[in-house]
Formats: sequence, structure tokens, C-alpha cells
Amino acid sequence: MEKNERTYTTLHNHTHYSNLRLIDSINTEETLIDRAYELGLKGVAITDHESVSGHIKALNYYNKKYTDEQKEDFKLILGNEIYLTRSTLNSETHQKGEKFYHLLLLAKDAIGHEQLRQLSSKAWNRAYYRNMMRTPTFMEDLHEVVKANSGHLICSTACLGSYPAQMFLMNELEAIDPFLQSMVDVFGKDNFFIEIQPSMNQNQIDYNSFMIINFWQDYNFIFTTDSHYLKKEDQEVHRLYLQSKSGATREVDEYYGSAYLMDYEEVKTYFDFYISMPKIEIMKNNTNKINNMITSYSLNHGQIVPQIEYENRFDNDKLIKVRKLFEPYNCKLKYKYLDYYLNTKDKADSYLINLILEGYSDKLIDIKDTLTVEKRMERLDYELEQIHETSLQIDQPLADYFITMSKMIDIIWNEAESLVGPGRGSASGFLINYLIGITQIDPMTQELYMPPWRLAYATHMAGYKSCIGLLCMATCSK
Repeated sequence: MEKNERTYTTLHNHTHYSNLRLIDSINTEETLIDRAYELGLKGVAITDHESVSGHIKALNYYNKKYTDEQKEDFKLILGNEIYLTRSTLNSETHQKGEKFYHLLLLAKDAIGHEQLRQLSSKAWNRAYYRNMMRTPTFMEDLHEVVKANSGHLICSTACLGSYPAQMFLMNELEAIDPFLQSMVDVFGKDNFFIEIQPSMNQNQIDYNSFMIINFWQDYNFIFTTDSHYLKKEDQEVHRLYLQSKSGATREVDEYYGSAYLMDYEEVKTYFDFYISMPKIEIMKNNTNKINNMITSYSLNHGQIVPQIEYENRFDNDKLIKVRKLFEPYNCKLKYKYLDYYLNTKDKADSYLINLILEGYSDKLIDIKDTLTVEKRMERLDYELEQIHETSLQIDQPLADYFITMSKMIDIIWNEAESLVGPGRGSASGFLINYLIGITQIDPMTQELYMPPWRLAYATHMAGYKSCIGLLCMATCSK
């Protein structure tokens, strides 16, 4: 298809990642992107319900499938449909009939996508279950994350679940414009759009008409199809899917009858009997105006080792006791990696060695270790070599991973009042894991040989990712 034949940009679409909270869409990222291209659209946005989980997969597929020439006139846009609620909403303050107003956000660039992730993290950190998973976003979040560095997100008013639409349906019309102005205040006038949708639902038609009549001169308008399935003929499959868990009582035809991808000619048939063609054209052009505001960016990056805040928690007497125990063995000459960690100024490495020394005091000295100090030092030197050399490969202190895992196990034992298994997989062969409390088995005293090289080999072969095996070291259960 030639570039000049491409029409509008579809800016509100869902995939199966919208099903995280409630079953919602039968689209996949791949089929959604390909269908939009097939229909001659200039771009497609993925805007799942409070989820950015499919973005990397979608971006990788788009970059692999489409050539640079194709991407010049067909753009993938990443966004999120959030739930704006009253402030302080949580499971305890939740009331019957609580409102969760839909709001659509689109990332213009990498900073915008980071803002999407920050907002989503805030919402999921507040998540609670009430009939479905609830993920509230507060107005304060928009001010803190977006307004503080505005110009990187585009906002539209979304569907009939939005604040303006709900106020319209409840006949609280005076509340609409203050909300629209508050969105302009956060996102900027050029980055805010009123969204209407093609539908034969009378509520949607009435809402579309009211917004155009009252706000056309003051705000920019777009249309979106709010796609939950790909083609009109998929409506029955989508209906059965939505009713598969809630039964036939879930009314879907009225709300989802036109919730599929359309070409421009079909979109017009839903509007042209009550909206003038010049206005439809302006809305179409505004979707492409948004398209032109989107810059390409990548979400790929190297591994990031998790880091926790270090606590001032060590018993200096225990640390000194173990250091004195090691002194006669000339670490500098025989155990260079152990020597490095004992004398390092690096915060992560220093914290890790203090965890090890304290664990050595508690678990080996205090119970009268049956193995020689030299054997223990030799093993520690080998294991610390793996951690240090991998740190150099990934240009990050791998020590932080072990520190974080140790803290997680500590929380499970002491704060969650749960249980942790003694050990599992290659992590059980690492003496350091035993000393810092990740595993509960001393690998050097077992009848069955538990080699440290199993974890070490995986570490060298796959870098940081291999140490995800540590997460399998224990099964937690209440």
C-alpha cells in the first residue's frame, strides 16, 4: 500500500494484557499491529487497561516485522488506559459504587514511557481486590509524575468510562469543563484531546454530540475505535469470551458492538449522520497530528541488578573476630578475591563481605566448625571470584543481587511470618548463600557433594540473568 493511501492513526486499542484485571480483549500484539497495517492506517497504539506489560514484546515484533521504509508511514505507539480515582482510595475506604474513571495516556518519547511506568507502578502498589483487581491512580500522581516534567505524554478522555462521560450520563454537566481544564493544566493544551468513539450505542452518540456542541471550539477532538477484537465478524467470539467467566449475565453487545479495528471509510459511517464531514476530517487529522508527535525510542537495556537500601546492622565484634581468624593465612598472597572484598571501598561489595563475615561468626565459629579455616577461605575465594568477575562483565556490582535476596528471605522469615525451604537448585551449592541466610544448608558438610561451580558456571555463561536461579532456592509457604 502506498504511503499516500494511509488514513488515520488508531489510538485506543487493547490486547490480551488488558485481561490481567478482568477478561477484556481477544487481540494479541502481533495481530493488532498487522491488522492496523492491513487496513491502511498510519499507526496503532497499544493502550491496555492499567498495563504496560506487552510493550517490549510489541515493540520488538514491530521492529522485526516492518522495514524502515514501512515504519516511516506506519507507527507503533505505546500507551496505557489508567483508572483515575478519588485520592486515598484503598481497600478499607472503598465504598459501594466507587468510581474508577478511565483516562488514556500515550508516550511521546522515552521520558514519556518512563512516566507511564512510574504511574503504573504507583497504581499497582495500591492495588486491592474488590470484585476485580483495583488499581487506583490519584490526581496527585499526575501532578507529581507528569506536570513536574510535562510535554512527554499525550492524554485523551477515553471511553464512556471516563470522568466527562460519566458526568454527562449522570447529568452533572457543570463538572465536565473543570475536569477538562485540569487535564490541560497537567498535560498542556497541545497534548490533551477529547475522545469520541464510533458506536450505535445511544449513550455514546448522545455523549459525542454533547461534547462536540459544547467544547469543539475550546479543545482538540479525536475519534478512536477502542478495539477489543480485530474484525466485526469476531464480535461473537469476543462476546462468548467475555461471558465465559461471568456467564450470560454480562451484557456486552451494547458496549462492545463496535469495539474493533476499522478503516476510515467504516469509521465515517458511524458518524456521518450526525457529525459534519469537515469535523470528521479534523478529528482524523488530529489522530495523525498525535502520530507526528511520537518519536521512536527503545525500551531495551542491559541487565539491572536490583539494589536495596543498606542497613547499619552489623555486629562489629563478630566482623573483627572473623577478620582476625583469617589474618594468619595471608589472604593477599593466596586468596586475592577474598582479600579484595575484605579491603574494598565499594559499598555493595563491602556490605556483602560484612554479611558473609557475620554469618561466618554465627554459623561456623559459634558452632565449632568441623572444617579448617583454610578450606573455608579457599571456597569463599572461589565463590567471590565468580561474583567479582561477573560484576566486571555486566559493569554492575552483582553483590547487590545476593544482598537483595538475603533481605527477601529475612522478610519472609521475620516479617511475613512464613517459612522458607532449606535450599533448591544450584544456589544450594554456594557457601555464601548459606552464610548470608539465603539457603539453610552448609554445602561443605553434606554427604552428597554440592559443587559451587554449578551456580558459578551459570553466572559466567549468562551473566546476571543466570542468578535468577537464586529465586528458586526456596519455596515459601504459610
